Amino acid sequence: MKAAWDVKTDDSRKEEITTRFIIFCEDKVGECEYFKSLENYPYSKVLTVGEQGSNHKNIIKAITYCDKESLFDYDNNKVLIPFDADKLQVWCVYDKDTDFSIHATKDTLAENNTAFNISIQTAKTNGIQVAWSNDAFELWILLHFEDVAIEASNRTYYYNRLTEIAKLFPIETDNFKELCAKEKFSYKKYLKFDMRFKAFVLPQLKDKTHIAIQRAIALENHHTENHGNTNYHLHAPATRVHYLVQELLRLGKQQHP
Repeated sequence: MKAAWDVKTDDSRKEEITTRFIIFCEDKVGECEYFKSLENYPYSKVLTVGEQGSNHKNIIKAITYCDKESLFDYDNNKVLIPFDADKLQVWCVYDKDTDFSIHATKDTLAENNTAFNISIQTAKTNGIQVAWSNDAFELWILLHFEDVAIEASNRTYYYNRLTEIAKLFPIETDNFKELCAKEKFSYKKYLKFDMRFKAFVLPQLKDKTHIAIQRAIALENHHTENHGNTNYHLHAPATRVHYLVQELLRLGKQQHP
């Protein structure tokens, strides 16, 4: 079976793709569109697989996919074959998804924390990289525009701030103006889930990637110093999306905007 990332060639020209990324995303649109936008063909090729769930669900689907594509070394405890990182990388992108409902108990919250920590460890054991966010991927988007305080550790805050920021986007199209004029306009409702993310949000991020990386690193350093390297559920607000972005930029031979 031909692997999904194989690129067709003909007798007249040899493809020059040097790096292939398989990215399993929790979301089906925003995350996939974001990472695809960092593809720089023919130097890098990005395959995104959307709607893969969070925590272990995402990791298991990634492992199952790699197993189906014969990417595991069965003589080495089913650990992912140690590919040259400049040739192939497998990533999972998901949020912690803490249950803030009134029905959540101390036990369910503790189980959620354990599941989050173990999912990251499971991925590492199987040679899969994880670009997680705690509490949501929108933290990574927000970091393009401003610093996020340690006290601001939930997605409600991210969405509210992105809504206010989006209203100030320098976009003059009638379509966007009509969206912003809606009485209940919000980033989550109108800009996250469909192609509007690609049309309206992505262009606003292009020249802000470098500062977003710096801000993500600052949050990471704070939490590592205070909570160590394994209690990932305590790292909030935090994201590791910048690791994947840096690899896409480096191996895609792109310069930081």
